Amino acid sequence: MQTTSRERILIVDDEDSIIDIAREVLERQGYHVFASGNGREALAVYREAIPPIDLVILDLNLPDMNGEDVLDCMKDINPLVRVILSSGYRRLTEKTYAMDGKDPHHFLQKPFRITELIAKVRDTLAEE
Repeated sequence: MQTTSRERILIVDDEDSIIDIAREVLERQGYHVFASGNGREALAVYREAIPPIDLVILDLNLPDMNGEDVLDCMKDINPLVRVILSSGYRRLTEKTYAMDGKDPHHFLQKPFRITELIAKVRDTLAEE
């Protein structure tokens, strides 16, 4: 089922294959997709986007900045930023992230299934 809205999603990941797949899937769903391969560029895109980005899919392991630091900077720009955190590290799961006292928002373990990506995006965008 395709969405009719043009919500804007920023994918931040240093793996081109992840960006390419997620972009294709989300654009087919009707979303407007931006992409960045590093934290500094992602912050610039997020800061300058007009209208604002509706959702960020953020890899926690980036080459130039820690994903948590990127998230903190985004929260300085917009405290209500909607984020799906992502990681390929098996030891890092939504449950352990929450147990560390951090707000997990939503968490997407890589590699992820396309249906899982779409469901997480829809759920996160639907939250108030």
